[in-house]
Amino acid sequence: MVFGVNYDHVDNTKLNQIIQKMGIHFPVLKQDPGQKFGIMNVEGLPMTVVINPKGEKINILMGEQTIETLTRATGL
Repeated sequence: MVFGVNYDHVDNTKLNQIIQKMGIHFPVLKQDPGQKFGIMNVEGLPMTVVINPKGEKINILMGEQTIETLTRATGL
């Protein structure tokens, strides 16, 4: 499952406009879950954090991702 994170801390109206304009078709979290996963600083965007079904961080990927890079990162 893919989730986006509202790192720009824009209000709901602006966030919904951005989601529509960019054609985002996955949930976007309004609160940053970084602290829960020990991610205190985001070094750049886009950043992909791979979480296993147990809720444990298993990988961090920087830059644009593909099905192939995500498959390798998850070990599937």
